[in-house]
Amino acid sequence: MTALHFSDPLVLLLLIPLAAGAGAAARMSWLALRRGELVWTALQALAPALLVVALAGPQLRTGSDRPTILAVDQSASIDPAMRAAEHRWTARAGQDDCSSPCRVVRFATTADATEPSRTGRSALGSGATNLAGGVAAAIGLTPKGGRVAVLSDGGQTQGDLLAMAALARRRHVAVDWITLADPRRRDAAITAIAAPPVVHLGDPVPLSLTIHSSVPGIARLSVRTGAGAPAGQSIPVRVGDTPLLLLYTAARRGWQSFVVTVSLPGDAVSANNSLAAVTDVVAPPRVLTVGAGTSPVPGLLSRQGIGVSRVAAAALPVRASAYSGLDAVVLDDVPAAQLNTAQISALSDAVRSRGVGLVVLGGQHSFSLGRYAHSPLQALLPVSSLVPGNLQRRNLAIELVLDRSGSMTDLAGGVPKIDMARAAARQSAAFLRAHQDELGITTFDIVPHTLVPLAPIATTADERKVDRTVDGLQADGGTNIYLGLQAGLTQLLRSHAKQRHMILLTDGISQPENYAPLLARLRADHISVATVALGADADRNLLARIAAATGGRAYVTDNARALPRIFVKETQLSAKPVRVTGRLAVQLASDSPVVRSLIGRSLPTLRGNVVVQLKTGAQADLLASDKASPPDPALAEWQIGSGRVVTWTPGLDSDWAGAWLRQAALWNDVVRWSERGVAPSPLTPMALDENSGTLQIDLAGAGAAALGVTAISGTLTSSHGIARSIAFAPAGPSLYDADVASWPAGSYTFALRTAGTERRTATGTVAIGYPAEYSPTTARISPMAQLVAQTGGRILPGDDPGALARRDRALWWLLALVAVVVFVAGVTGRMLAGSARRPGARPA
Repeated sequence: MTALHFSDPLVLLLLIPLAAGAGAAARMSWLALRRGELVWTALQALAPALLVVALAGPQLRTGSDRPTILAVDQSASIDPAMRAAEHRWTARAGQDDCSSPCRVVRFATTADATEPSRTGRSALGSGATNLAGGVAAAIGLTPKGGRVAVLSDGGQTQGDLLAMAALARRRHVAVDWITLADPRRRDAAITAIAAPPVVHLGDPVPLSLTIHSSVPGIARLSVRTGAGAPAGQSIPVRVGDTPLLLLYTAARRGWQSFVVTVSLPGDAVSANNSLAAVTDVVAPPRVLTVGAGTSPVPGLLSRQGIGVSRVAAAALPVRASAYSGLDAVVLDDVPAAQLNTAQISALSDAVRSRGVGLVVLGGQHSFSLGRYAHSPLQALLPVSSLVPGNLQRRNLAIELVLDRSGSMTDLAGGVPKIDMARAAARQSAAFLRAHQDELGITTFDIVPHTLVPLAPIATTADERKVDRTVDGLQADGGTNIYLGLQAGLTQLLRSHAKQRHMILLTDGISQPENYAPLLARLRADHISVATVALGADADRNLLARIAAATGGRAYVTDNARALPRIFVKETQLSAKPVRVTGRLAVQLASDSPVVRSLIGRSLPTLRGNVVVQLKTGAQADLLASDKASPPDPALAEWQIGSGRVVTWTPGLDSDWAGAWLRQAALWNDVVRWSERGVAPSPLTPMALDENSGTLQIDLAGAGAAALGVTAISGTLTSSHGIARSIAFAPAGPSLYDADVASWPAGSYTFALRTAGTERRTATGTVAIGYPAEYSPTTARISPMAQLVAQTGGRILPGDDPGALARRDRALWWLLALVAVVVFVAGVTGRMLAGSARRPGARPA
């Protein structure tokens, strides 16, 4: 804000008589003076007026004249450089329109109003920053229409600062933010750490952490596990967050602690360099293997420290409750016929609802070779088994149902759609002729037409006959998908092939029909339908529904050139054998923790495999293939309900996968990844997050017993042997909280007991993080900027203590100088004008 002020405005009254005298003189000399002389006379008269204004003491005032209260952050996150800047600002408080009586609000955990001259740290609980409390106190001291200037790094660890916006607006108080953060400060901090709360003995322990750095560089990371010596490594860090994942093994039972520390040369804040995490290591997992007594699988798992028991398929439980003592089940090349419906139902319930892991090992008696395709067991698995019997020729019947409506003459991808439909049909005929399988072609517009009756393509002559018929296919008319699909089904029902499949192609939308009975008939006769939606106008939803209802695949393309490739792929998949033998290469397909032991290694080959298809939502970790066929999923995984399932289709029989028996680490990881997770004891305290300063106990897992608990108390003992009492207060249904914000960071052993009708005790270890005050992330997400915007304030730099000051610049000397210049100009002008008026005078 800029304005003109006068130190002695009464002097301006002299302008009145001065103006009157100047007016009278002008009237008397109007007739005597020529126009040019009158201008110079006016300049002479202006000079005294300017001198009068200069005597009034004019000043140009910049800055605000609003009464101001400083709110000064005294929390622990304010480093010495910031504190020195705060002192420079408070030293000027008495000069900068400080509200009377002049006060400065100093705040941290609490707030206090003191004189600006007060020095030293105030006893405000510096372990937290309650920005809301400090701003509220300052607003309360500020007169209406005043201003609050907040000196802070902006980090808020307590309170709701934005709630102060309404209070400030009611009092017409603007809030300015004087930013104290130093962008050049070097700081590397551990801002997050996580480890599983409970694991089995021998399980992998993933330790995830995040390093936040204000500068790029090479940091030193050390990890101390338990009482052992720390292990260090150099870590490149970038500006911002650097996430890391460290992997350890639970080598002994009991509580295991991890203390991670980062160091960076020139680090200005040491209090945020370390965080701890703890894990409770319990008994080894218990696994039930189901299969032949000669299987090497039980011994293989036992050598990995896994508790194994073995039963025959007939002894598998028929009730889900029987799995309560187990962590995982391994089906070892078990045919579907050996499991009854009750056993599969109980196993499914145990996996889906109780989180029991399931590992299914294949071989020559399982998956597609074990009739899994028609078993309810298939619903649990990440892969779909195929119907066996595709190993002989004359076993497949394919019916092509092709749209021949008028729109098929349009271009798609630069070529007519009907041309590519013809090419696709010819290539399908060539493939089926090599296998002496059956082919039929139905076309449709408003009505269906049998273009090629379903029959074996056994000879080259048969193939050429189909080609000639297909070449005569023309496009015309409307679209009726339902009748085309119905006619295709009629053709396929005449075939006795073991595998019957339909490929439906259309580029349009037909009138609504009730497809449910037709789809039910297709399913009942085990006829799958693959659909191809060509172009943007195709009814993609309908085609996807037809494919899903019949177990087929749905393709979508805007390019007609893709049709031959799609048709050949679909025909090959339909004719694919369910058993592949010979030398099969195995390759990694993911970086899942299940296959972490194989990364970077040369993988053994297989001598056989069962062909399956990966389900949507599942992940293939290993693929197997020979040179003549595309890769098939060998090792696949997914989660279904609460449980995890892994399938290995080749099995571990020496005939197909003998070399894979030596991959002990892989099978250890497979079982331990799939095993049921271990829930911590309900009486185990956990930090809400690394810097929350709150420990919480959730008794929801205790069931009805939680209702009998009225209080929880006990002791926490630091690694230095210092014991402290702690009490947990109710914070919600089954929730109990304790405030540990002022406690030193680190690992503590706890001993707790409950009060009430339900008496329980618990011991263990818990990690407490450093206070949020030291976190580098709190200032990054500061709400101060929003508060400034909502109250009409400003964001000011912290290095200019005079930014709030009112500045007056004197103008009298400038006006006096102008008066002299104007007076001299007027005198000189009049002299020159008079000289030019005298007789005989020549112009100068």
